[in-house]
Amino acid sequence: MGEVLGTRLSENGKVVFEVQLPYQDALQLGGQISRVYLFAEAQMQLRSRLIRRGKNEATTYLLVPKDLRELLLSGELTKPAKAQVVENGDKYFLIFMVDKHPPFLAEQKRMRAKRTNKRGRT
Repeated sequence: MGEVLGTRLSENGKVVFEVQLPYQDALQLGGQISRVYLFAEAQMQLRSRLIRRGKNEATTYLLVPKDLRELLLSGELTKPAKAQVVENGDKYFLIFMVDKHPPFLAEQKRMRAKRTNKRGRT
């Protein structure tokens, strides 16, 4: 877990952060220095929980908070997602990334419209 040592406003209107974090946390970036996101534990306000289901509780689910379901699952039954686990002290941070508009979605909609048009013309 790191901390912000200072901030300043750059000429282009962006905020420059100076951060300090333990070496092990820096290693978790895997050498990536662009497209890095900052988040603060204190800002996590939505509640969720992990549940287990199935034979011998073999499957574990992370429930999407009700406040986000409509936003994340707008129309599609499944969406591709990426995930990362960041371990820090006595906590795990599960970070998920879901594209707002997956590239294949436009193609799916086009194909659906094409099928609908063919059915309507018969």
